[in-house]
Amino acid sequence: MNVSPDDVRRRYLRYAEQQQVLQQLAARHPDLVRLQRIGSSALGRPLYVVVVGRDPDRPRPALWIDANMHAGEFVGTNVALAFVLDLLALQEGDDRHGLSAAVAAAAKDALVVVAPSLSPDGAEAVHEAGRFVRSSPVDTRQTALPRWRQVDVDGDGQIRRMRVLDPCGGFVESKTIPGLMLPRDIDDDGPFYALYPEGVIDDWDGNAVPPWGFYDDNPLDLNRNFSWGWQPEPLQYGAGDYVGSSPEARALMAFATATPHLYFWVNLHTYGGVWIRPLGDKSDDKLSGDDLALFRLVEEWTTAHARVPTVSGFHEFLYTPETPLRGDLVDYAFLQRGAYAWAVELWDLYARAGLPRPRRFIDVYARQSRGQMELLARTLGHLGASPLRPWTKATHPQLGDVEIGGLDARFSVWNPPEGPLVDELCRGHAAVFFRLLALLPRLHVTTRREPLADGAHLLTITVENRGGVSTAGPDVARGLPHNEPVHVVIDDASRVKDGARRTLGHLGGTHAGRHGGVGTWPYQSSQALPSRRTCRFVVFGDGPVTIRVGSQRTGHVSITG
Repeated sequence: MNVSPDDVRRRYLRYAEQQQVLQQLAARHPDLVRLQRIGSSALGRPLYVVVVGRDPDRPRPALWIDANMHAGEFVGTNVALAFVLDLLALQEGDDRHGLSAAVAAAAKDALVVVAPSLSPDGAEAVHEAGRFVRSSPVDTRQTALPRWRQVDVDGDGQIRRMRVLDPCGGFVESKTIPGLMLPRDIDDDGPFYALYPEGVIDDWDGNAVPPWGFYDDNPLDLNRNFSWGWQPEPLQYGAGDYVGSSPEARALMAFATATPHLYFWVNLHTYGGVWIRPLGDKSDDKLSGDDLALFRLVEEWTTAHARVPTVSGFHEFLYTPETPLRGDLVDYAFLQRGAYAWAVELWDLYARAGLPRPRRFIDVYARQSRGQMELLARTLGHLGASPLRPWTKATHPQLGDVEIGGLDARFSVWNPPEGPLVDELCRGHAAVFFRLLALLPRLHVTTRREPLADGAHLLTITVENRGGVSTAGPDVARGLPHNEPVHVVIDDASRVKDGARRTLGHLGGTHAGRHGGVGTWPYQSSQALPSRRTCRFVVFGDGPVTIRVGSQRTGHVSITG
């Protein structure tokens, strides 16, 4: 196996190839890259994060990016790893995105944490055989109810779809695109088909064929297994047995808890072409104006650079209106970890085909006419993808005569075809990521000494936040236990009068977002939370003292004064 890091810009890497790329980057850039194992998947594959930045072992405000928590959504891994390559190139003087001097300087000093594959077991199953897996292929349930289990019926090494002639079937084959199945209409005269996964029915009594569901033989949706708002089956499909029942979610939550300095969180998915922001369970009037203003600012960037909109998870991305998804990662990151968070659907086949965006973005997935389905298939052909496999006859051990074939969504619908389109997604979203780095809090400390009587000195310490957002992060994070205020500590308490520690509180950021009020002309004013605070100590003796400034949220800056 011979893989280059630059392969991530044009093709999809298997798990072993990803590990090789990570090892190469850690070996080539020992001063910039740290590879850390945070746990193991259900089948024992190591789960890694890669930490990138100058002095990567020093905690400070960071951007988190994760990918591939849904097994068949590969391209997020490419986008995440390509951004790591862009960061390393920038550190070596190669700016691949034409960044402003201010953004480039902030990015060079920032910290980025990337989890390139959260569902490696499922991803390998999808890669190898085309089996549909939501997150993990592991199924430990004990049930005697009839359900589908995906297996390779015809022995060709791939798991496709099966169609069975059935006068009561709800599907017909397109008359213009061979192999494409379409929902039945009242004017159709057949032949009619029932559609199932390629597989067998466990515990079947030989009578009614059960419908196939996403979770029949892989019941876990990793994006329903996190602690914020978690609810069990059947209130939330894919929830898992309990919060963090999957080792993947458990490892991620343990790492995030031990890493309180995550201020931005990007959860990469495909497909649909959209950034989805909080709240997921409430309307926008439950968000503060400041948090909404920040989300509006980032929306400008996603529109301009990634060419995709940003939408509210509650208003535009609920499968059933006013029925929130429970236990999802974005709400966990935003409301429990205090990080501005987005779920990003990267690949936008619908926009490529020219389909209009519906009023509720989620409807782009479901509200397609038969003509639009045929347009999507033709668009894939123009893009060089050939996702429709010929229907071939086979004998099923339970159903008798069937045909196997149909849509292979892996490198067409769920992910773009390999090649230039992968690189296009990498570049467009990296441009947004770099701008997020420029918003991270950045502590700057200065000191001034003035002589007093009897060999004492008045030491004045000024602490500034020169980053875009407050050291507290979102307004919703203010009360979180780990979101402690910025403090100043002098190392040698014996030389300090009246205590060697001062609590400064949180420091405001330099950016008010968009349309939050404080920047509106002609009533412009600075934000209420100051970005600069000062404290004073009386220090005895002439020698310098070591000053430590920060918090577990911001990391610490140490200087002498």
